[in-house]
Amino acid sequence: PRAAETAAIVARVHGGMPAPRVLDALRPGVPAAEIVRALRPAVREKHVMLVGHEPGLSGVAALLLTGSTEGLALALKKGGLVALSLPGSAAPGRAALRWMLTPRQLRGLGR
Repeated sequence: PRAAETAAIVARVHGGMPAPRVLDALRPGVPAAEIVRALRPAVREKHVMLVGHEPGLSGVAALLLTGSTEGLALALKKGGLVALSLPGSAAPGRAALRWMLTPRQLRGLGR
């Protein structure tokens, strides 16, 4: 519920974004590979935003970036964001890191 609420807030503040969709695969405890499979239809959109919780979210990011959930140790704190480019598909090891922001950096941008 908190992740869905966060996604709705970001969509409202950002403006012009479609209403967030809840993917059942993003629930806690789902293996990263299953989450990536569930993302494949969504990646056909121009932009995709994932909102979730740790440790699952960093595992999904690591899988997309390196092809392995242990291929990269990301320190995503509560409220942090990571942006990835997914060239055409949500396939393991195909993403590129665009940026990563901590909650403190995001608060600074909001001022």
